Amino acid sequence: VQGVSGTGTFLLAPVLEPKGDDQHRVLCSVSAVPGQWILEAGILTTGAVYRWLRNLLQNGLSAGDVGGVGKASTASVDNPYTLEDPYVLLDELAAVAPVGAGGVLVLPHLAGSAAPYWDSKAQGVIVGLQLGTTVAHLARGVLEGVALEVGKNLQVMASLMSQKLTEIRVSGGLTRSRLFNQIQADVYGLPVQPGRLEETSALGAAVLAAVAVGIYPDLSTAVTGMTGVLKSQRTWPRPAEQLQYQKLLRHHDAVYRALADAGVYRGKET
Repeated sequence: VQGVSGTGTFLLAPVLEPKGDDQHRVLCSVSAVPGQWILEAGILTTGAVYRWLRNLLQNGLSAGDVGGVGKASTASVDNPYTLEDPYVLLDELAAVAPVGAGGVLVLPHLAGSAAPYWDSKAQGVIVGLQLGTTVAHLARGVLEGVALEVGKNLQVMASLMSQKLTEIRVSGGLTRSRLFNQIQADVYGLPVQPGRLEETSALGAAVLAAVAVGIYPDLSTAVTGMTGVLKSQRTWPRPAEQLQYQKLLRHHDAVYRALADAGVYRGKET
């Protein structure tokens, strides 16, 4: 399965025959590769929610506010953030918070929900705020909320596939975060492997074009020549954390369903 996480997140899995979902939670489309199909699940706002939090806090967010965390941060291939980038400070704050974000649970439906709920009226929700809640809890809660939303879709896709999932390939701006990739691995219970390039949608189009104009003789050769992964950044799930997230995933789904069933998102329409 390939997961692309930027403004939103889109999960793609190649299958050899159409796979219909009786509950209409995920899509199945014809692949650009002859004889294949694609299972798809889209989450509208993932990285956009982290950006929303950054924008709320950016004026007051500095390394000093984090107690000096991040002073040694420098930009590099392995760490593309710079100290001036508030995302690195948010990551470092989120890393201080425990698994479960101190009880903060975030539903990232800031522009409605696509897969698996397909609810245009759904809204963003933060549950579990207390007087002791900090920015660190909120930052981790957003990253966990995004991964939990993706995790629901991944479970649906896995249930429709004949082959067993062994790895999640990830790309997109949000996956620059090592912490987010670790959270993903723990939520999914699978190794998470970042690709060498973030813009994999454009890369896929380039691969098809390269074959079409004869630069490569076939797709397999083009993929081998034009793509790759960052093996040093492969992240493995941790058993104890995985168990905690399995419980949180059920709670995450229950919060959405309780609000939807009560008509909260429809307001006066009910």
